[in-house]
Amino acid sequence: MGVKTQLFINIEDANGEQILGTVIQYQWGYGKVMLESALDIATNMDSIDIIDDGKSEEQTLYKLVLCVLLKKYCGFKKPELTYALRNEIEKYICCSGGLIISTADLNALIADNELAVKEPAHDFQKAPCRLFSVDDPVERVRRAYMAKYNNFFNQCENNGGLMFINMRTAEPIERLSLGHWNVSEIKLGFGLTTDTYEKHPKWHPSTFNQYARQIFNRNVISDKYIENYERLLKKNRIEMMSPDELHLRRKEEKLSK
Repeated sequence: MGVKTQLFINIEDANGEQILGTVIQYQWGYGKVMLESALDIATNMDSIDIIDDGKSEEQTLYKLVLCVLLKKYCGFKKPELTYALRNEIEKYICCSGGLIISTADLNALIADNELAVKEPAHDFQKAPCRLFSVDDPVERVRRAYMAKYNNFFNQCENNGGLMFINMRTAEPIERLSLGHWNVSEIKLGFGLTTDTYEKHPKWHPSTFNQYARQIFNRNVISDKYIENYERLLKKNRIEMMSPDELHLRRKEEKLSK
């Protein structure tokens, strides 16, 4: 039920190495809802403090376990940074949206001894599937932190379109400080879904105007709103990803598998 939309956030270093890939679903994300949520996330992630003093002993333990898994099974060079960035994103999601796999969900798995440092039963990076049906705990970590342009879409239902936030740092991962993180480039992209009555719908890149002119957006998003939104992006030095750039991103990831 609802007009479900999807936001994929990819954070990478200056060389294009992934630091985080995560997915947010909005139950009622049509119209201005996901647009404004994405803008709120993008404008609050340009510089963050990732020092997390004051955490309880239990929370510290959860973080340690997740960071071990992020390094071992996702290959992240600085898992503490990956962990902190996703937690920061979670602060700015509007009430209609939520991370597909929340940090609280992962903490609960650790508390129940279902999530530990062990071999996963299924590798969704090598064998794409309907990801929300996979119940392997380690794969939940990968879905939560390591989604890609070529596999994020199958993490949840989507019948109302999608958005992308791509962030890039000015330095390679080896030179990034764990005490402070700065982003040098932020881009927003858009996509549309195929016939949502299909068993396995697909998506294709679109322009902002094409996304805004979908049938359930037309009466909510005016020309003036589009103009003001683009002005806010420019003011915050946020660029638009072209459909060609999104096509290339998905194609390059498929070729590198």
